[in-house]
Amino acid sequence: LLRAPFHMLRIIEFNQERKEIDTAYDEQVRAEQFELAQIRREEEIEKLINDKAEEYEILKLIREDQYLNDMAALEQEREQGLISQELYNARLAQVQTKFENDLANTKIEIEKKKQSAVLEINASAYNQLAEIAGKESNIGKLLSAASTTIKTYEGATAAYANWAAIGGPPLG
Repeated sequence: LLRAPFHMLRIIEFNQERKEIDTAYDEQVRAEQFELAQIRREEEIEKLINDKAEEYEILKLIREDQYLNDMAALEQEREQGLISQELYNARLAQVQTKFENDLANTKIEIEKKKQSAVLEINASAYNQLAEIAGKESNIGKLLSAASTTIKTYEGATAAYANWAAIGGPPLG
């Protein structure tokens, strides 16, 4: 009879130790999930950067090929006496300027695509991390807010870009 309270105390202690071990294990699993999500995010960003660099190089080669074709046609017209040296020089400057502008615009467009994709990757990663942490935890709420902020920024800049393309947003 005297042993019953001792056994009850032992059971309570055991359950408490088990709960502490489970909590520590859950925290370790969450920490590993956070780290894995971070590694995946970094890998996605690295792949994206490499893909966009490759895309730029391909488009650059296309632009260079067009430039060389334009230069060859211009040179042929000059050699055949179809255009004067003065017109040749003017067209040459025009072809070179167009080529430089095309390259610059290509680089800008690819940079915009890259930045947008990085933002999307980060928003997605923050959502995943919020789920891992628990949406109701403080860190989960913070990560959800970060993801929402990114998506709001993307939406606002896309809307502004659409309005800018047609002359700007309506006023008044």
